[in-house]
This record gives sequence, C-alpha cells and structure tokens, in this order.
Amino acid sequence: MPSDELKALTRAYAEKIVSGELSPTDGARAIWTDVFYYLEMGDHFVDGFIFWGYELDTAETDARRWFCEAAITNLAKRILQDEPASTNGGAKPARLTLDDLAAMQFLDPWYRAVPGLEGELRNEVSEGHPLYRRKAISVARRQDSDDVLFLLLDHQSPLAVVHLTWSGRPERTSNWPQTTFYTSLQDWVERCMKPDHAEFES
Repeated sequence: MPSDELKALTRAYAEKIVSGELSPTDGARAIWTDVFYYLEMGDHFVDGFIFWGYELDTAETDARRWFCEAAITNLAKRILQDEPASTNGGAKPARLTLDDLAAMQFLDPWYRAVPGLEGELRNEVSEGHPLYRRKAISVARRQDSDDVLFLLLDHQSPLAVVHLTWSGRPERTSNWPQTTFYTSLQDWVERCMKPDHAEFES
C-alpha cells in the first residue's frame, strides 16, 4: 500500500485544489511530481489525477478543458470525503458530470446535443446575468424551440435551461437570455423534461 506520507500529501494537494489555492492543472501536476512518481508498481491510487491532468493538457476545446478541470476537482473532493466525518463535516453528494448524463434517455422534444453552444451563451450573457463568466457545457436542446440544457461546472445548481436568443451579442438586460436552474438531474426531469414531453405529445 502507498505510504501514509504520500496519502497525506495527496490530501494536502486535494485541499488546495478544492479551496482554489491550486488550479486543477497545477494540482494534477504537483500530484504527478510529488506523489505518483514515488509510488510502487500497482500502488497508483492517484491514477485519476494523472489521467485527467493529461487530458486537460491535451484538451482542444473550452468545453473539454472545463470538463477535465471539473473531473480533477471532483476527484479531490472525493479524496477529502474519504476522511472521517469529524474532519470534513460529512460526505457530500458528488457533482453531476457528463458521464452521468451519458446514459440519460431524453424524451421528445429534448434530444442529446454535443458541446458547442457554449460560445453563443458566452456571447449573449451580460454582466449581472447569473451565468456571466460561468463554465457551462451544452448537453441537450429542444427540437421545437431555442431552449438548451447546460451542465454548470462552477455554480451551486448543476443544470440550467437557457432560452438562447441567437443575437450573437450581450443582451441589454441581465434577465436575458432567460434561464431556469435545476438542483439535480431528477429535478430537471420532473420539472422540465416530463412536462415538456407531455405538452409535445398532446
């Protein structure tokens, strides 16, 4: 098994990643240099950081880079959650990820959408909008409207449906584009997808 010292060092870097003291990129590199390099064959308990660190270094789009950063941060949180509840206040549910959405069966009029609408969202939101400068990845859209479901990587709510205006420029008011937040995937299914499906079928 890995030494207690290496485990403690990994947790120390995880704390810095979660707190924002270290970026996910710098944190993954530090774990590679100071922890992974010293592990014995078969004891690579930080493989996830190395994998996502490499994926982050080679990411070709903002969406992919943001996803890799979120994966590294999520790994860091999980390592801290493995500690006794008295030191971290108890474990919290893991953040929703693209992997969680990969198995999702969308109901009409919603369908799966590849990442790519982040640029239009970034163009439309003005300062004061709740998604201004937020990291969002498009995951689904309605076939009969301009509503798009975004996975949010740095917001307290993991999902938001945004009615894009396709103006290509910041809206004059922070109320637009119109945005509705959802606290979980199940919340979105119950409050959005199912009602939309019933309305679409009727």
